[in-house]
Amino acid sequence: MKWLWMIGGATACIAGVAVAVAGATGGFEADRSKSAAPATAAQLRPVRVYRVAAAPVTTRTYTGVVKPRYESDLGFRVGGKVISRTAEVGERVSVGQVLAKLDPTDYDLAVKGAEADVVAAQAEAGNAVKEEQRYREAARTGGASASEYDRTKDARSASAARLDKAERALAISRNRFTYCELKANTNGVVTALPVEVGQVVAEGQLVARVARVGEWEAVVNLPENRVPEARASTAYVTVWGEVGSGYSAGLRELSPTADPLSRTYQAKFSLESPGAELTLGRTVTLHLNPSEAARPALTVPLTAIARQDGKPIVWRVDGDRLVPVAVIVDGYREDTAVLSSGVRPGDVIVAAGVQKLDAGLRVRAWEGK
Repeated sequence: MKWLWMIGGATACIAGVAVAVAGATGGFEADRSKSAAPATAAQLRPVRVYRVAAAPVTTRTYTGVVKPRYESDLGFRVGGKVISRTAEVGERVSVGQVLAKLDPTDYDLAVKGAEADVVAAQAEAGNAVKEEQRYREAARTGGASASEYDRTKDARSASAARLDKAERALAISRNRFTYCELKANTNGVVTALPVEVGQVVAEGQLVARVARVGEWEAVVNLPENRVPEARASTAYVTVWGEVGSGYSAGLRELSPTADPLSRTYQAKFSLESPGAELTLGRTVTLHLNPSEAARPALTVPLTAIARQDGKPIVWRVDGDRLVPVAVIVDGYREDTAVLSSGVRPGDVIVAAGVQKLDAGLRVRAWEGK
């Protein structure tokens, strides 16, 4: 009986172990089947997404003003009192036209004094020549020593030099007399006359500013991020308030430095064959058309750019999974980044919160605002 009891107890224990093992195995299978089941919508993290699209290439416009390419600041080459001004601001002038005059009295007296010096020097030089000839004959016949003859030759050379100096001084005095008239150096338009009759001006002081006719240009200020477009685009200019008027333009000069206050770059576009209606100071609109080789830009929100190992990436949504995609950023705009590689039109990427994502996270796309 004792053995039977022991056998029965062992059988019961084995059965209990079997039940426990079966229970444990069943629980493991249940957990495994539960983990293999697809996540529900409540278990997926919603992320705001953006569908990549190619932005159309558009013409950009900027407001500018018409200015002359060449503008000369003219002033008298001598100082004096202004006695007349024969031009007005806005007047068209031609080469050699007198714009203003100085009182020439002092310079006229200087010319007359220089002329008198020349006459005196001529007389002195003539006497020296005759003296040298007499001593030459005397020295030949023994009536004068060689040293005396040498002194007369030196005197003749000195008098000739003084005559040359007096003639040069006369030429300078005559030039300064002619400088009392200020003449236009080109065909153009007077843009400034900061002096009045009766005013005493210094040598070189600004008296008139003349802009050369026919060489106008449109001057605009470009934002920092638009400077490359100015070099790669074709341009034309329209006059504000006039329908149908337009002029071809070409970039002539682009400032290498930005304005310290506005942080814009000044650009000058030469105008081809400007008409008579295009006058200085007119407000114009500059149109920049991208070249035919320009391709549509792929732009994404700035908030979609993340960093991985120091390089820019975006998170592409593939089903409910995230895939990090390396991208190359060509440039930044107001609130978007321009990409040259890494994504294609139609790709769905995460548009916000990218710094809190990782590849193991399962997400649900949400295209709301």
